[in-house]
Amino acid sequence: MRINTQFPVAVHILAAIAYFKDGAIPSDMIAASIGTNPVVVRRLTARLKKKGLVDTRAGVKGASLRKAPKDITLYEVWDAVRDKDDAVFDLHLPNPDCPVGEHFAEALAKPLANAQKAMEKELASVTLQDVLKTIARRNRH
Repeated sequence: MRINTQFPVAVHILAAIAYFKDGAIPSDMIAASIGTNPVVVRRLTARLKKKGLVDTRAGVKGASLRKAPKDITLYEVWDAVRDKDDAVFDLHLPNPDCPVGEHFAEALAKPLANAQKAMEKELASVTLQDVLKTIARRNRH
């Protein structure tokens, strides 16, 4: 099992765009920073554009932020890249003939929903600017 990495990759894309703000950074350079394929970067950038977080123009390499980094929360990024009904946790299909499996989903539904709400609340309290401050601080050693 592997946890979806679209959200951290999308934050990485936005951080790279903000960090290299003097010139549009092309998707292949962002992809090299992330360690992924430029197609992944372009696909996620399209989702970020759809939510109003970045601007792209046909025939022009790179993207630009539509809002200041201090005005972009990590929740907005999460909301931009997840599918409408995505949950952080997904339950497997247990055996309904087992006394554990029969009630397993019901037993975990509320705690998992509460955990997701707590995560989303935390993401709403952190901005892209906060991420960039940490990156800048670490680059200065």
